[in-house]
This record gives sequence, structure tokens and C-alpha cells, in this order.
Amino acid sequence: MLALVACATFGFGAVDSLVWTAIALAIFAMLAVWALRKLWRPFPLVTTGLYAAPLALALAAAVQCLSGGSETAYSTSGELLRWMAHAAFFLVAVNALSDPAVRAFYLRGFVVIVGLAAAVGICQWLTVPHLVYWFREAPGAQPFGPFANRDHFAVLIELAFPIALTSAFRHRTHKLYYFAVAALLAAAVAGTHSKAAFAIVAIQAAFLTLLFGSASAKTALRSRRRGPRVLQELAGVGLLVCLLLGVGWSVGLLRISSQQGSTGLLPDEALTRGEVRQGAIALIAEKPWLGHGFGAFRQAFRRFAPRQDGFEWQHAQSDPLELVVDAGLAGLLAQVIVLALALWRARNASAWGFVIAPLAGAWAHSWTTSPLHTPAVALAGLALLACLPGLTARRAVKHARQAATTPLSAGSSGAIVASAST
Repeated sequence: MLALVACATFGFGAVDSLVWTAIALAIFAMLAVWALRKLWRPFPLVTTGLYAAPLALALAAAVQCLSGGSETAYSTSGELLRWMAHAAFFLVAVNALSDPAVRAFYLRGFVVIVGLAAAVGICQWLTVPHLVYWFREAPGAQPFGPFANRDHFAVLIELAFPIALTSAFRHRTHKLYYFAVAALLAAAVAGTHSKAAFAIVAIQAAFLTLLFGSASAKTALRSRRRGPRVLQELAGVGLLVCLLLGVGWSVGLLRISSQQGSTGLLPDEALTRGEVRQGAIALIAEKPWLGHGFGAFRQAFRRFAPRQDGFEWQHAQSDPLELVVDAGLAGLLAQVIVLALALWRARNASAWGFVIAPLAGAWAHSWTTSPLHTPAVALAGLALLACLPGLTARRAVKHARQAATTPLSAGSSGAIVASAST
């Protein structure tokens, strides 16, 4: 799973059809190997109501293909395969990431992957910001790092930043490393020019500092090396605060300069994002039950806004709205299921730091853009959501409470830290 997320991230976000086809085939192969392993040596299947969300979307796409209810049958069949791959990935991820050691390894690896991508993006932004990997052009796009869409990379940062910051507060021996990675991810927000990403990252930093900062400070004060650990905490938090202030200033200046100059990406007659979202709401009112069909937004939106100077909107610039446009009631139910179960099962601080905070930030940002159509972002979000059942199991909650009330000595609390703190 970590290799799939890495390939999707560094493979231009897997928006290229060849890259996504290879990743989808790898997902189905992984599912087949996992099923054979279960048949050969049976093991208990993790049960969770979160399975219903991707399965509902895949079932809705199948119904649209079989009933002919889609406005573009070819696009809907492609979206059906995409959601089947997402459902297969989520099924394997829920069962694999229920193991604490596997989950800790994945979270560490995911932070490293996004950190490396952010470092590449910063170097690329400072040298040749209009090229991807310094050699590939992206006509009509605004790239950052491996992604052709810098807003979508900002959403990926919002998924990884809370994990790095939570690990920095909860880890005892590698605090400065995780603080440095969190600072790198925060600095990369400046290259995305995204005001929404800056606001979300700042809120995530403030929330996690309040959630974990006091407990981490108490642990540092109880330790024998009291002075160095307190200095590490203060240095890490101070670095983040200074970086966020600098990033906010740079994002504001970049947005002002980009508004004064012409980007050349949209014709003067093109609709604004708000007008596109208003059109999406009108499309929902037209077919509220079954939707217009997965992948049919461009075709359906033409009735409300014909092509303007050769330009047309591919997506609704709001994933929550576009899901309802595509799938109707199934798209709405899938989002309600995920939100309700995630909030209901968030029983400890680990779940808030590793799952709820990242997904809440990405979901809030998705109201102003369409990151779900970048497979790297979708797979990363599904993997984090798959961590929730393991983090909120009764044994994990019990260990987390013990870790919160027991002094972190080097002796008896090692197992608790390994299974709950990481």
C-alpha cells in the first residue's frame, strides 16, 4: 500500500491514464493475493460500517451503467472501475492497518513520501515553477512538485501535516525530526499559493498543539533530561509559528501579485468558481435521486454554460457537490456515513491526530477544488480512513488511556508506547 501511494504521488498524482491503469491493476492484484492468503490461512475480517461508503459509490456507478441512466456511459464505466479499485484498496487497507506495527510503519512512510515530494516541489518552485520535474510542461496548469495542480498537492500536505505534528508531540526520541518534517510541509504551502491551505494548516497546528502540547510538556518535565526535552518542544513549536507567519505573508503577496497580472489560464468570459458551484446545485435539483452519472459533469454542465472561448469546466470545483451531481442520493449517503462514523468512533487523541484532523482539513478544502479526481490524494485519504478502526478498537483505546495516565518510564511503558503512541 505504501508503494502504491508513493508511485501515485511521484507519478504526477496518477492523473495520467497509463499511471492510473498500472496502479489500478496493482490494487486488484493486491486484493487477489490478500484473498488467497485469507483462504490459505484464515484470519478474522475487520468489520466496520465504513465499508459502506466506497461500496455505495461503486454500486451506484454499476446501476447507472446497467440502467443506462448516465449521460455519458463510457465515462461512467471508467469511473466504475475507479471506484471498484478504491473499494478494493480500502478493504485491504482496513484489514492490514488494523495491526499497530503495520499502521505505525505506514504512517511514518507516508509522512516521508509527502515530505520528499514537498522538498522536490520547493526546489522546483524556486528554479523553474512552470515545469514538472524540471522537464515536463503542463499546458494550462499550475504545477507544484509532482502534481500538475498545486491545489491538489496542498490537499496532500493537509493530509500529512497533522500526522507529522502529532508524531512530533508524541514521539520521545525523534521530536526534532518530525518537527522538521512538519515545518517543511508548512513551508511548501507557500509554493501552492493557496489561502485555503494556509488557513487549514494553521488551524490544524493550533488544534494539535492544544490537544497534545500540554501532555507532551508534562512528559518532558517528568523526564530526567528535563531541560533538553523542554527546549525541543519550544524550538519545534516556535519554528512552526515563525514558518506559518512567513508562509501566510508570502501567500498573501503571491496572491496579490497573481491578481494584478494576467494568468492566461481562463478566458475573460469564463465563469467563476462560485458560479460553477451554483450550476452544480442546479444540476442536483434536476436529478436528485440517481444523479447524472459518474464522469458526466462536463456533459451535463454544458446545458447551463456552453463552451466559452474554447474553455469548459471539467469538474464542479467542489468534490462534495460533484459527488451528489454524479451519484445523487448515493453520493450524499456516502459522505454522511463517513462523517458520522468518523466522529462517532473518534474515541482517543490518536484518532483525532492521525485521522480526523487530516481528513477534516482535506474535506474542508475539497469544497473549493476537486482533489478527489487526483488518485494519489484519494488513495492517501482512503488509507488514513482505514486506520480509524484499528485506532479506535477497544484495546487501542485502553492502551491510549494507560499511556495518558502512566508516566513514560523506560521500563513497563514500552509496549504501551509502541502500540498506542506511534
